[in-house]
Amino acid sequence: MSSPSSPSHDFIGTLEKQYETKRKATIAELKEQVQDLLNQVEVIRKRKANMKEVTRPKHVSTSLPGFTPENWVTDVQENP
Repeated sequence: MSSPSSPSHDFIGTLEKQYETKRKATIAELKEQVQDLLNQVEVIRKRKANMKEVTRPKHVSTSLPGFTPENWVTDVQENP
């Protein structure tokens, strides 16, 4: 029967402390990563909301004159 101050008990206690320290560090790191992801999601949501708020240009129903090399040459000759 090992007493509380035996080397095996101290070794197990040390392993428990190391495990607990590593576990807490891992949890802290994961919390940071989750917070970073939540921040990225919020940025994406805001961008999408801003994109929806921007009104798209209305379609122009009147047709604009087309410029082709043929009519450009004619326009230049008529209006020097």
